[in-house]
Amino acid sequence: MSAAIPETQTADERRFIRNCTAICGQQTQRLVPHLLQTFRQQTVWPKGKWQNRGLERTEFRNGGCDVFVGRPYIPLARLNDLATTEIALSPHLTKRGPNGLWFIGRGVEHELVNRASQIMLFGHVDSDGQPVEIQCVNSCGYEAASFDLFLRESDAEQQAREDEKEFEMKVGVRSI
Repeated sequence: MSAAIPETQTADERRFIRNCTAICGQQTQRLVPHLLQTFRQQTVWPKGKWQNRGLERTEFRNGGCDVFVGRPYIPLARLNDLATTEIALSPHLTKRGPNGLWFIGRGVEHELVNRASQIMLFGHVDSDGQPVEIQCVNSCGYEAASFDLFLRESDAEQQAREDEKEFEMKVGVRSI
């Protein structure tokens, strides 16, 4: 029933662990290693960054997935929002169970899935196949991340070649 926090963590995971240690109760803190392990094994693209939802102690976000722990209210309406692609639920660990992480996502007949199936975009990916993220920090220290998206593959390829020269890194193109 126990899982260890991975020996090597990304900066994002270390920040998430620190935040959870500071604001979350013991039962939620016991879930953190399980959450990290499960989301590392996810094959979804793109991999997300961990976020705490304000001062909420049992609600988190990883990429497009809203994560709820404990005995959460399940806000299924969030699946109608473009920013949320799935919801993960994890009750606190108990001896009697059930223990686990459940994922709820949009079905193939969902209105957003149907609309998006008619769109073809291209984006830049790194050597691991993950999206190339553009990080911006303004003078007040506020951070933002964005991605270059292209309607035509040829435009994405041309920009990728320019970015490879400018940033000295391998940039690939992938349909999204």
